[in-house]
Amino acid sequence: MIALHGAGETVDDFRALSGYRLEQLAREHAFTLAYGVGIGRTFNDSRNPLPYKARKRRADDVAYLEEIVTDLRPQQGSTLLGIGYSNGAHLLLRAATDAPGLFDGIAISGASLAKGSPPPTQAVSMVQLAGTRDLLSPVEGGSPRLLSRLLGPTVQAETTAKTIADVAKADLVEHRSIPGRCPIDLTHWAGSHHHVWFYRAHGAGHTFPVPNAARARLYGRQPDLDFPHVSLFHLGALADSTSRCEGDSKSDSIAQPQPAPDASDTS
Repeated sequence: MIALHGAGETVDDFRALSGYRLEQLAREHAFTLAYGVGIGRTFNDSRNPLPYKARKRRADDVAYLEEIVTDLRPQQGSTLLGIGYSNGAHLLLRAATDAPGLFDGIAISGASLAKGSPPPTQAVSMVQLAGTRDLLSPVEGGSPRLLSRLLGPTVQAETTAKTIADVAKADLVEHRSIPGRCPIDLTHWAGSHHHVWFYRAHGAGHTFPVPNAARARLYGRQPDLDFPHVSLFHLGALADSTSRCEGDSKSDSIAQPQPAPDASDTS
């Protein structure tokens, strides 16, 4: 699995704000976990405009992801997943289009397809979380502002999920509500080989929800959802998963981040 942070974060920030949950899951379920590092704490995703250092330097971050995969040297037949938050999630959507087949499945929180960007040409499974009070990635799409800087427009969050489902020729098979602090509407599309799950969290902000995380206090309310666990469960990475929405969190450190470039920019 490759994990990608949001703009303005270091890998250590992402790990801490995520409660080291990815590392705990990697240890418990014996999968390899690598963190990508953005230039100036940012990635060059598909949005336009994008006032981030990675865009100014014309970083080819899709090629960077391909390099990480090469370094990981996954065994033939193994599954490669990507999970990302905000700017990192936007990069996973770009990779789905620019490097078809690179990932078997992606999990994104706080991101939607950039308006005007072409859809992927090859199917990929996806778990997507969208908060209805997310000001940086509005669930209804549009062009949000980060302080005084305009971020490129995105399509509606559910349109993103439906687009990925259409590429996979997946049909709607489930729509149900999950009660909680931020009630969730779950929509599931299933194809012959790929699935798409869309979680709309009512009242939730720009979050990457995990148990006992601090991010909710910074970016809005957090739903009662263990997003990494749910994503890995859906994408088939947890052999003995027993819960889609709950789990304990603790601090572990098994990941090996890439060397970090310089820093500045916010998310």
